[in-house]
Amino acid sequence: GPHQSQAHAALGLRAGTKVTRLETLSSADNRPMSRATIWLSYAAFPDFAVRFAENPSITATLASYGIADYARASTRISARHADADETATLKLAPGAILLVSEAVDTDLAGKPLLYALSRFPADLMELVV
Repeated sequence: GPHQSQAHAALGLRAGTKVTRLETLSSADNRPMSRATIWLSYAAFPDFAVRFAENPSITATLASYGIADYARASTRISARHADADETATLKLAPGAILLVSEAVDTDLAGKPLLYALSRFPADLMELVV
């Protein structure tokens, strides 16, 4: 889909290059708070999904590859209506507005590590940047 091509571009990968895609759902007080889709180069992190399943922390999983620190290179925030899948997953009313964050994290040399697309219910979230 369109997000996968954005992910390839953000990661500096050719279209069609194999990537790992993770879907995460964060909750607080039994209320879904955010849905994130994260893409990484499969060649750079071939078993990322396996390692992440054992310890569901992006930071810890990157550290397991020897990446002790990384930086947020860019964040773009927009708003839009939730699609049907997001409405169901985040338990939203039809027509709910999402805040959408598109972020690229790089290693300290500036090489892209991951592209993350996060969706937050606008009525539950205030973003401070």
